Amino acid sequence: MVTTSEVESLLTEHNLLLSSPVQNRERFLPTKEVLEKLYWTESLNQSQIARLFGCNQVTISNYMKKYRIKRRSDGRFKAREFNFVNCKELGYFCGLVLGDGFICKPRKSSGFLGVGSTKQELIDLFCNSAKKLGFNVSISHRIQKRKFPCGTTKTDTQLNARVYSEVVYQLLRPFKKSDYFWDIPSFLISQEAKIGFLQGIFDAEGSVAKDGLTIILSSKHRENLEQVSKILREFGINSKIYTSAKCEMSFLKISRVDNRILFARLIGFRLERKQSRIRLTLKRYKWIEKDEEFLRGNRYLPDKVLARQLGRTIPSIRIKRRQLGIKKCGGRPKNAKN
Repeated sequence: MVTTSEVESLLTEHNLLLSSPVQNRERFLPTKEVLEKLYWTESLNQSQIARLFGCNQVTISNYMKKYRIKRRSDGRFKAREFNFVNCKELGYFCGLVLGDGFICKPRKSSGFLGVGSTKQELIDLFCNSAKKLGFNVSISHRIQKRKFPCGTTKTDTQLNARVYSEVVYQLLRPFKKSDYFWDIPSFLISQEAKIGFLQGIFDAEGSVAKDGLTIILSSKHRENLEQVSKILREFGINSKIYTSAKCEMSFLKISRVDNRILFARLIGFRLERKQSRIRLTLKRYKWIEKDEEFLRGNRYLPDKVLARQLGRTIPSIRIKRRQLGIKKCGGRPKNAKN
């Protein structure tokens, strides 16, 4: 960043003064060379340049138009290079944008992308992820009426977090299509990037039942969920996809105990209100050494009886049998004690 002494020496060299235009209107005349150096070389914005000269930002804008100085693509932020590392943060960023975000490019302007939500926590997660990737983020809010794919409408305060970057716009534009269609980016190759993408898409479009027994991902199109189901199978997590004719929505559900445990341990949520519910799954099926010894010593008992005595569910008993290599016996041994 340019220092005050450097600015003073630069202005003195070109016979300019750091004074208000009211005190020195005749001498206030920034040259094209000075404006280009401050705006492009030092990456100052118009407001910062105006404070240095002691004038209004509109005055600097008029001089830039007069000298035909080309403006930066974003017009507001200092340009930064984006580090395209196949990491978890990159996958999470893409998952949020494709699941609950937008990608736009106005005429005669650079492209931008971002996330819109009524939840402040989700906006904060998007901002933190974008900053780790080297982006600056602008946040705005407005009251609007939202229409959901199932046909319902709701009026509330919408928060929008935007990232201005032509490079990332060109990168993600092919994967987010019209009518809520989207494709998983082909550049997300590593396991860490895929885990980040699953976290982002489930934070944006996923939910957990209050009892923690079902993890759900919703989408208007079944094709979107089939792509997610394919990635989940790579981690050993099986899921089922259902289509509702009533609201024209499709749902990916993870219901089996072993699949929910794998999801909670390998992927999980970053949203605390969803992650707190998924913790119930890990807490409910956490085994202690005493229970495992009881299961080994009473392997002949039916799963229903073992579940009642241990205070667990039948599926959890079956999963633990497979993990410990305990085969289920057909009946009570003849030499078993009463």
